[in-house]
Formats: sequence, structure tokens, C-alpha cells
Amino acid sequence: MLPPEPTIRNRYRVIYAVDDRPGATVYRVRDEQTNRLMLMASLPYTAGDLEDLQLLVRQAAAVRHEVILAVLDHFAEGDRYYIVCEDVSGQDLERTLRARGEPFAEDATIGQARKLLDAIDHLHNQKPALFLGDPLPADVLVCDDGTWRLAPFTIVRPISHTPSPYRAPELDQPEAEPTSASDLFALTALLYHALTGWAPPTSAQRQAGAPLNGPRTLNPQLAPLAEQVLLRGLQMRPENRYQVPREMRLSLDMVQMMGGRSLGIGPDTVPAPAAPPPPAAPAYAAPAAPPPALSTTVPLPAQPYATGLGAPPEPKRSLRTGCLIAVALALALATIAICVALAWFIPGSPLPRLLGAGAAVQPGSATDAPASTDAPASTDAPAAPPAAGASVPTLVPIDLGPGAITLSSASLITQTREITGVEVGPVTYAPDGTTLAVGVNNSIQLRNAATLAEFDPPRRITGHTGKVFTLAYAPDGKILASGAINENSVYLWSTADGRELRRLSDHRSWIRVVTFSPDGKTLASGSFDNTVKLWDVASGNLLHTLSGHTDFISTAAFSPDGTTLATSSADGRVLMWDVASGTQRSGFTFAPAPNLNTGVPLWATGLAFSPDGTLLAVGSEDGSIVLIDPASGANLRTLQGHSGIVVSRGLAFSPDGALLASAGFDGSVRLWNAATGAQIADLSRHGLRVLSLAFSPDGQQLASTSDQGGQLITWDVAGAAPKRSLHVGQGLITSLVFSPDSSVLGAVGYNGVIRLHLLEQDRFRVLVGSAAATNALALLPGQRIVSIAASGAVVLFEPNQDEGTPLAGFEGQALNVAASADGKLIVAGGTGGTIMRWDGDTGAAQAALVSSKLNTIYGLAISHDGTLIAAAGPPTDQRVEIWDAAHGTLLQTLSSDAAVSGLAFQPRGELLALASVDGKLSLWNARTGTPAYTIAAPRQQSRFTALAFSADGTLLLTGSPTGDLSLWDAQSGKAMTTLTLAERLGIYSAGFSPDGRLLALGLGDQSVRLFGLAPGR
Repeated sequence: MLPPEPTIRNRYRVIYAVDDRPGATVYRVRDEQTNRLMLMASLPYTAGDLEDLQLLVRQAAAVRHEVILAVLDHFAEGDRYYIVCEDVSGQDLERTLRARGEPFAEDATIGQARKLLDAIDHLHNQKPALFLGDPLPADVLVCDDGTWRLAPFTIVRPISHTPSPYRAPELDQPEAEPTSASDLFALTALLYHALTGWAPPTSAQRQAGAPLNGPRTLNPQLAPLAEQVLLRGLQMRPENRYQVPREMRLSLDMVQMMGGRSLGIGPDTVPAPAAPPPPAAPAYAAPAAPPPALSTTVPLPAQPYATGLGAPPEPKRSLRTGCLIAVALALALATIAICVALAWFIPGSPLPRLLGAGAAVQPGSATDAPASTDAPASTDAPAAPPAAGASVPTLVPIDLGPGAITLSSASLITQTREITGVEVGPVTYAPDGTTLAVGVNNSIQLRNAATLAEFDPPRRITGHTGKVFTLAYAPDGKILASGAINENSVYLWSTADGRELRRLSDHRSWIRVVTFSPDGKTLASGSFDNTVKLWDVASGNLLHTLSGHTDFISTAAFSPDGTTLATSSADGRVLMWDVASGTQRSGFTFAPAPNLNTGVPLWATGLAFSPDGTLLAVGSEDGSIVLIDPASGANLRTLQGHSGIVVSRGLAFSPDGALLASAGFDGSVRLWNAATGAQIADLSRHGLRVLSLAFSPDGQQLASTSDQGGQLITWDVAGAAPKRSLHVGQGLITSLVFSPDSSVLGAVGYNGVIRLHLLEQDRFRVLVGSAAATNALALLPGQRIVSIAASGAVVLFEPNQDEGTPLAGFEGQALNVAASADGKLIVAGGTGGTIMRWDGDTGAAQAALVSSKLNTIYGLAISHDGTLIAAAGPPTDQRVEIWDAAHGTLLQTLSSDAAVSGLAFQPRGELLALASVDGKLSLWNARTGTPAYTIAAPRQQSRFTALAFSADGTLLLTGSPTGDLSLWDAQSGKAMTTLTLAERLGIYSAGFSPDGRLLALGLGDQSVRLFGLAPGR
């Protein structure tokens, strides 16, 4: 990786790395000569390879095709060879799929595939021929208009030795060269990914026995003919695949001609496997956003497609003669088409040769046939979900002493300590664009807008006692106004030195919004007391109190001419006020949409005037945005895209009025064409709810913050891509881990930041871990630490060691790590379905456990005695495998009714608890694979977001997003008690100390609460 913001050849300024793979890195850069965005690949080379590489790049630069991005520049510098090509507005295939949350539509995808085939044919016809070779999803760019473009870097990039689901199996051999058949395998693999949402298994995995899932088991909406094209294109033997682009293009033409119908060999039904098939996860973890963490507020995605087809329309009772003739002709044509299709797809048919499409399909070998969707036999067959009344294994008793939290003492627990988290709040640009003001807890940080770094010396404004909720700069940039939770006053600060200039006090509840008039003379403040107040900035005098709303104020916005103030409220209404008189304007009526379930008006959230004053954008709690006429309130256009609340600080027009930016609780920032209402970009890097956004004064950048994600991001607006990112705090605490001696508590944040709290010394140490990991930390005896680094490597830290030592042997990106209670065994799982083991004393690698069913390990746990390992699959695969840790054999495969969101072994017992996103908690005998009992989350709790056993194994704890802490008898599943936190903050992680004396909870405000027995108990 290059250092931040380098400039290559005094011309290309690196903005960020788009894709970083072994042997090649792709950057988005800005050409300082033309001020245009470009893509630049950086390839390593040796002196002996330089001449051949230059010849290949020159040939690629001469290629001109509408689908292939043109090479604009190339040169050697140092030990790297740089290739620059044009950029397009959009994202690569993998990021686009993740943002969509569902596969691409079949018809549109086939249309783009045909264009890619034309491009591949064009490459193959060059003299000498050029090939894709070893492409990746990052090489296919999906433009904002839906068209696909191909980056030229794959043409010149050497064949990699890193496992890839898109590389043809013959290219894994030494000295192998790409061919037309290998290119068509790669294209088919990319289409499989686009049409199912999942990459196929790698060639090595398939050769080891991993099945290639039938595409329609992953996406039932896929046409049978389309499935046959994919299965043929992914045959392991080259001679059984398509041989030339024209042959595959004719097959795709046939799919479109048949309009999704089957070949007439029986009914066109959707496959219904006995157990959900394990879709292959991407071989590379995409850098743009992490996978959802276990036991957090991130909703684990369900199947990204419909589970069945709608019923056909009811037939008409009669047809006229003319219609009958038309039907007869249509049937005749359909019969001919079916025969042609059969002749085309049946192996050995002469039709492809007659059409000049190359070699005909030959019957494939047994290993090439599509995998059966029947449930696996023997120990691989998932056991049924637990039913009530099954036997529960015996628990080995232990006495932890009178201060331990156990089943018998659970009713006596009380909070003993709070470890306050760092929470990012609102963000806004200074009028000159050089500074960003960011709320962080109860302070305001002024940061360099270009680098996000703090100034030297740091410029911080302090004085609030509550968390900063709203910020606004005066138009001249000399004053910054702020309001905070649980404070009824508005503060005015000098931006020059951070002094408090004035405090405006008249509200009866805390401040939700502050905003200056365009001339800077008037300040409006909205409060939880349902009122908006207008203040004279120079004197601090109260000018008017605007009373009209019946619920708390969401936000307020001045019209560009400063004569009108718009206000929104939880009462669903938007009101217009005359600023001079403080009275409501007549002639304006905004009718809020009702909640379809309750009939209550939907909460009106964010507001933003367009710069010319002709539009007012209004956000809603249902995720919609309405563009209305500010004069009348008439609805001009409704924008649909967000799946969660559009936040009150989450609407802004660009300074030129061309764009509208919105932010929501769904974790996305979206850009809209203000004139047409079309969505231009979905910026989903945050992952969790977005609190605030702001355009830079020149409109080139957009800043956004996420408290749960623990991030401040600035975006390049033209490129619709992240420019810079800053970790602020940790975000939600996704896991809590105690050291074996109970003296250290490790808290892992959603953004990958790890805090190690030395409880007796009231100090902490910070590590930067992987934001992609679901559990990035394990603590060993002797103050040793195992964590997953930002790179995805598993790292072992010895006591007082600042730089850890990577543990050898793990291939791919680690997503979780765990250790046995005695520290003798370390395990990690992640991409590729591999569970790696290490000796906890020496760090020596042991034989890996390779799952033939789970292609990604999203959850991992070790039994208390270190003899069992439980591994959970990705959200789309509800299975959990139990392995013998010593012998490396698969013992059991358990099945959940829904995606697994958490798992934990019972200390000193044999129970394994599995929480799932459907609100169930299933308990199993881990050794026998038999069910014990099931607990269902109460309706008001929705689901369980935290799970932990007490140190003696007698007590089972669950936490909910509603702040309910429930305690259960671990042996019987009987409810003991439910405690509700006073603040009703969600509980997203939990852990008991090994000595039993402490319970730690990770809450929705990013704090950690510690509980113990009441004094004297």
C-alpha cells in the first residue's frame, strides 16, 4: 500500500485504494493536469520481465472497445509498473452486489454479458491474442446507468496463485497460459456471482468434493435455461465448456428468446432442497464494508431473493377465433424454439457446429455434474432444531465462592461501574471549507477537512455536560452554535479560540437543532419541548417563540432568502413561519402520510431547502423523502430507497442544487438527482446507522458520521466513493472477552478498534483490529493476546509487546478467533471455510480443519475443556458444525431455522447455545448433537442480541435491542428474572469473568457496564 495521498510521477494524486490484492493494487487517483478521476493499477515487476510487460501493456493500450476502459498512460517507477485508465461513475461488481443485497436481474445481466462477450471476442482477435486470464469482480465496473465496463488491468496482470473462484482450474497448473475456454469460465463465474449473489467454490474446493450449487437453489427466480448456461460454462474440464465467445453468446440469445421458459422437459418448478445449500462465499473479503457482526444490531440479511413465484394470472373463460389462430401459431413457433434449444444444450448435438460455434459439448465426468440438493448423509446431515423436553447433559459442579454470580445469586446483581464509550455525533463544514466541526461525546473537535487530522495544537471546544447533538456555523465562520442532550441551552462559541461567547436559555428541554439565517443575524433553535425559538445573535435576545407543533422538534431550515423558516416534528407536520413576525405562513399545507399499521402520522424528520428556494426536501421515518413546493406544500416527487428512518440531520442539497444527499438508519448515504429524483449513488460504507451529513462549500466532498459504526467518512462526490475515513471511538461493542485471571476486559468495537481495560488500574490499551471480523480477540494466560489485524491476519502479542507476531498457516481473511480456557489451543476461521489451529504455548500451526459445507466461518467457539470447536456458517447458511478439536474430525452438523447470530459453549457442561435472527435460542447437547430445549424471545424484545453463560455454567443470560436483560436456568431453560435498563439502551454483547464476580454488558451508547453482587452479599 502507498502512504496516504502520495502523488505518482508528480501528476497522479492517490485518493484511496479501490482494490488491494496480492501482486496488484488498484487506486482511484486524480490527474492533477486534467483534474479528472482515473483508475491506476500498480504491478510489481522484475528487470527481466520489464520488456515483456511493456509490450503487453502497449498492446492493451491500443485496444479500443466500448466496454473496455481505455489505457491512457503507463510507466515504470521504482519496482512498480503503473497503468492508468479512464474512470467511470459507479462501483465494482462485488461492492454493487453487497449494496443491492440481492442478485442482479436476469434479463439485464444477460444483456451486459453479451456485451462482455463481444469485448472478449475483440481481445481474442488481436494479433497476438489478448486474454482476461485471471479476472476478479473488481475488474467489472457497474456504472450508475447499469451498464458494465471492463478494466484493462486483468489483461496485463499475471496469473495469481491466490485461491480464486473465477479462475479456470487449468490455470492453477504451473506455466499454464490462458485460453478462450479459460476466459469463458471466468466470465461464467462472474455471471454466477451476479445472478445468485454468491461466488462459486474455487477449483481446489470443487476438486476436494465441494459441490457447485445449482444456481436456482440460490436464486429460484433464475430461468432454467440460464442455469444450464452457467452449469455448462463452469465445467471443470475445458473441453466440456464453451470454446469461443460466439458459442456462449448464442446460448444467451436462446435464453432471452425463450423468455425464461424451460426446455419443455417437465414442469418449470423451483428446486426445493431438503436443507439449505451452503452457497460459496467470495474468496476475497471486499474492502468496502465489513460483514455483519454476530450479536450486533446489524440485521443479518435473509435470502436476497423471493422464495417462490407468484401465482399465474387466472385464464380467461373464452377466446375468439382470431386469438385461437394466433395461439396456434405461437405454439408452433414455441415448439420449434424448444427443439432448437434442446438441440443446442444437449451434449453431442451437431447444431453448435452447424452454426460455427466451435466444439460441441461432450458429456461431463461425474465430478462435473451439478451437486445433489438432498441433505448430506451420516454426521453431515443437519439435526432438527431442538424440541422441548429433550434430555440435558449433566453439569459438573464448581464452587466459585460467595461473590460469584450464579443461578442462586442472580437476583442480587447490581451495576458497579460504567466504562464510558467515545461516541461520534454531528458533523458540519466551516464556510471556508478548511475545517470540519465534529461532535465527540460532550466536546466539539475542529479537524482539518482535507486530512481529517486534528490541528497542531488540537482545537477542541469543551463546556457541554451532555453529548453534542447539533452543530451549525455562522455564515462568516466566526461563531459555532451547538446544542446537547439533556441541556436546555444553546451555546455560541468563538471558532478562533474556542471561548464561550453566549448561552441562550429559554427552552424547557434539550436542544435538537440549531441553524443560522443566511445573513447570520438570527439563530433558530428547536427543542424536545415542542417549540422553536428565534434569537438575535448579536445581543442574545429572544425574538420569537414558535408554538404550533404537538411533539418534539425534528429540525428546522431557513429559506435561502432568510424570510421563512421551515420546521418538522415527530407530530408528522411541517410548518412554515414568517421569520420577521414569528407567525405561521398561510397557504402552506403539508399532509403527513399515516403509519399503515397504526394510522398515526409518520414522523417528519430531516428538512432541506434547495439553493434556489424552489424545493423543500422532507424526510420521513418510513425511509421516504418527499420533494414539496415550499409555497403550497404540494408533493412534487417522492424518493424511495432508504429502508430505515431518514435522520433529522441527514438531508442536504449540494451548493449548486444539482444533488440531494440523504442519510438513514439503514446505514447508507444516498445521492439523488434533484431535478429528476433518480438515485445516483448508494454509499453504504458505514454499515450501521448514519447520524449526520454535510456538503463541503464547494460541493466536491460530503462528510457523514455513524455513531454505531464509530466512523467519520468524507466522500468524493463526483466519484461517489470514500475519500477519507476516521475511526472515532469503537462504535457498537460487538464482543466482550475477559482474561483468564479476570483482571483484563477486552472490548471489540464494530469499527475494529479494540480496548483492553486493566480493571484494577483503571487504564486501557488500544489495538486496531479488523473491522470485517465478527470476533477479533482472544485473551490467553500470562497477559498474552491474540487478535485479528486490520489485514485479516491472526496476530499473537506477548506481554508488553507493541508489535505482534503473525501466526502462520491461515489462508484467506480471518473473521473470528477463539482460545480454550487454559490457552492451550487457538483457533481462527474465516473465508474459505477453513478452521486453523495453533498451539497456544508455542504458536506452532497445527493441521487445519476444512469444512466441505461451510464456505465461510462467521461464528466460532471452543468448549471450556478445549475438546470441541463449533463453527457457524454465513447468514445464508444456517448450519453449525461441531469438530473434535484434538483429532480434527467432524462430529455433528446442527441446523437452525434462521441465520445464526451468536453461539456459546456452557462452561463445565456440554450445552451449546445458538441464537438466531428469528428470535430463537436453541440449546443442544454438543457431543451427541441432540436437542435440549428452545427459548423464544418475547414479542417486545424481538430477538436476542447478546448471549453468555455464567462462569459455573448454571446461568444463561440473554440481552435484547430493547434493553431487556433476561436470566435463565441453563439446565432447564426456565426463566428466572428479566431486568430492564433504565435508559432502555440495547444490549449487544455480554460476558462473565472466569472468577464469576463480574458481568460485562456492551450497550447501545457504546458504553460497557459492569455488574456484580450487591455489597455484603
